[in-house]
Amino acid sequence: MESIGGTENPISNAVHTLLLSGMVSGGGGKVVAKCQMAYTASTGVSLRMSVRAEDEKAARLVIATIG
Repeated sequence: MESIGGTENPISNAVHTLLLSGMVSGGGGKVVAKCQMAYTASTGVSLRMSVRAEDEKAARLVIATIG
């Protein structure tokens, strides 16, 4: 997967949204992901991720791989 829309460069040290797009090999099709990250000194980094794909199995694979 590759970042899209210039979202690879965080603007803030506390929050960041990364948009990703790519293909899953083996017939999984196109996949897009929205990764929202937040940092606090007390808890570290938390990640919320939403994934959409042409194939539901591909979306679950991406979530399992990253999350």
